[in-house]
Amino acid sequence: MRKVLNKIFDLINKTVLWFSAIALFFTTGIVFYQVIARYVFNKPPMWTEEIALITLIWISMLGAGVGVRTGIHVRVEVFINIFPKLICKIIDTCILLLIASFGVGMSYYTFLLVKRLPNRMAATGIPVWWMYLPAAICGILVVFSVIIRIIIDIFGGEKR
Repeated sequence: MRKVLNKIFDLINKTVLWFSAIALFFTTGIVFYQVIARYVFNKPPMWTEEIALITLIWISMLGAGVGVRTGIHVRVEVFINIFPKLICKIIDTCILLLIASFGVGMSYYTFLLVKRLPNRMAATGIPVWWMYLPAAICGILVVFSVIIRIIIDIFGGEKR
């Protein structure tokens, strides 16, 4: 089961990485276009700010979702390392469970918010929920990442 979960998450991780790289390149092009249009032609397009904002939100939220699996979240290890290994594992598991509960709450309340947003963005006409949907997906990825980390901690194996 651990191998199957690892393969699924590796596929998700690679997909998010490729999406983020393409989206960052796309965002850079849009912002470059906006700067040229504003300062050279003195006529900036209105849609570029909204598209860049949505794209950067998607990049950061999806990155945070898979970041839990690789352990890039912020943590203070000074106090944890003074305890015996068993206590450290228990503390790590408790921290992971707290992170998972945050992911559940983030997804749940974001889905509630998204259901209530009927309006659209001014310049592009894109529904506003596109800006909030990545937070819900991030919460799901966080929970999935925590499950994999706990399974690896319990049954042994290498952390990624």
